[in-house]
Amino acid sequence: MASRNFVATTAFLGVLGAMNLCVPATLGVAVAQPVPQPSTPSPKLSEAASNWLTKWKATAAVARAERERAQAGLTAIQRLGPAAALDRQLREGVAALMRSETPPAERGLVAQAMFAEISVVDRENTEILRSALPPQGWFTDKTVATDAWLIAQHSFDRELQKVVLSRLEPAVRTGAVKGQEYAMLYDRLEMFQGRPQRYASQARCTGGAWRFADIESETEVDAKRAEIGWPETLNQTKTRLTIGAPC
Repeated sequence: MASRNFVATTAFLGVLGAMNLCVPATLGVAVAQPVPQPSTPSPKLSEAASNWLTKWKATAAVARAERERAQAGLTAIQRLGPAAALDRQLREGVAALMRSETPPAERGLVAQAMFAEISVVDRENTEILRSALPPQGWFTDKTVATDAWLIAQHSFDRELQKVVLSRLEPAVRTGAVKGQEYAMLYDRLEMFQGRPQRYASQARCTGGAWRFADIESETEVDAKRAEIGWPETLNQTKTRLTIGAPC
């Protein structure tokens, strides 16, 4: 599941790159903008792209309604599961877009409309996580912990992300939390604050190719990953994410 989450995150950053919003100097400003509200497909889209987006929106609406039904009568912690499932499903739609035959010139427009709706779900999920967060420490159930991390990873609330990261740090040292999850949230926060990432967990589509966002020290990535129990090497990540390949 962690690799699927990683792909969803890199797809998100790739979309921002297609919208010229992934330059480190402006990234934090871009994501802090008011979230655009869902709208009808742009008239600039071709019929095929417009139909693709309309179909995705219908699927997303059904999935969102299913989340509400699944959460009825559940405790705050139990609601994390359906919330994270919806997060994954919607972002897998973005990954499908990037693999689709939609013309590259239109993918940014389609993705922008998709993320206008995904961001609403992210904010709803953030409130679910906030209500479920334990007074101290992190969730002990590994499935719940991963669901909670995923919601925090995609939250727009930087202060909440910092709180979650502080809870993950001692847990990752003991092996109670996956190193990759800690690394991804750490790097994401660094990027959104205009600083280079440490673990090379974040990639984006820029200049027509998949590339890592700025890294503190590429030669130290493997050692830094080993410290937190993330066994994948930088070269393995480059291969898995096809770094340098067209996007």
